[in-house]
Amino acid sequence: LRNPKVLRNPKVLPHASSSPSPDATSRLQLVKRPRSAARAFRLLFRRSLLQTARDHLTNLLRLASTAGLAAVFGAQFGVLDGGGPSTATSVASRVALMSYGVISMGMLATMRALDRFAKERPIVGRERAERKYGGLTYLSAKAMAELPSDAAFAVLFGAMVRSKCGLHAPLHQLAAVNALLASTSAALGLAIGAAAPRAEHALAVGAPIMVIHMLVGVIDPAGASSEKDSQTMRLLRRLSPVRHAIEACCLSELRDRPLARPKGFVGPQLGALAGVTSGNDVLSRLGIVRADGSPKSFRDPMRMLGALGVGHMAVCAAALVVSAPRFARTEPAEPEEEGGHEGDGEG
Repeated sequence: LRNPKVLRNPKVLPHASSSPSPDATSRLQLVKRPRSAARAFRLLFRRSLLQTARDHLTNLLRLASTAGLAAVFGAQFGVLDGGGPSTATSVASRVALMSYGVISMGMLATMRALDRFAKERPIVGRERAERKYGGLTYLSAKAMAELPSDAAFAVLFGAMVRSKCGLHAPLHQLAAVNALLASTSAALGLAIGAAAPRAEHALAVGAPIMVIHMLVGVIDPAGASSEKDSQTMRLLRRLSPVRHAIEACCLSELRDRPLARPKGFVGPQLGALAGVTSGNDVLSRLGIVRADGSPKSFRDPMRMLGALGVGHMAVCAAALVVSAPRFARTEPAEPEEEGGHEGDGEG
């Protein structure tokens, strides 16, 4: 660089004057080669874990909001039956309490998944365009890193509500319902986010879908009405994670459980719960029964809830595959034959 000729004439620099040969140009790749799926999965999984762990403020707010929501539930419903055996008087309150809890956890998990997916979508789109990883690899790493945190907060909420309101459902069953509900609802949010063409569309569609799930999922306190429902409503009810989670909670709380009748007892006089004498009687009045009329098993709605979660993940995976960035392959220009233009000019 100390040569004055070089300073006066930059064209003397080798890198400025040299140009790749046609053979070298043909070997250039406009898109990077993809990394191995295993290595990409490890990197994505680690990145998701670090993002979740480093966001201390969000985690503290989630913890505070979960505890605060459970405290509000406790203040609203109080300790049912004073913490003693279940009575027919408190049955309606128990069903309402569990229904509101399921709706709250399902909505929170779905909207949180939609929000996270919307924030990551531009970055993920660029990285997939560079062929750093595929859609299935991204989905697997994201699900394994983030779904457990959603399930953990839902389990914490269920345990606090059970303690504050005097529910009798076994703790492990109530925790399983809340964890599976949160995971299934989060998977629904991922599926909506992947299927929507833009992040704003996903946020606009996600809330109405959850409202529909709540509408068809809440158990009618007036009693079972499945015989009068259309095929469409029955299908929507089967696709509602809210419905299966409420059924699982009711089965865990009421199945094979006697209802105490204290002195001076006055039970429900109107509606489907009038004159109920046992938990199985309540389940039958609410329509949580099999085709033969016997109460469902706790595993029945849990299987349906798990199947919905798998289905949501499958829809998300298919949407990511369909929306994968695609580029047209370009061929290098063929060198023109020497003297071709000269011959044309002479003619």
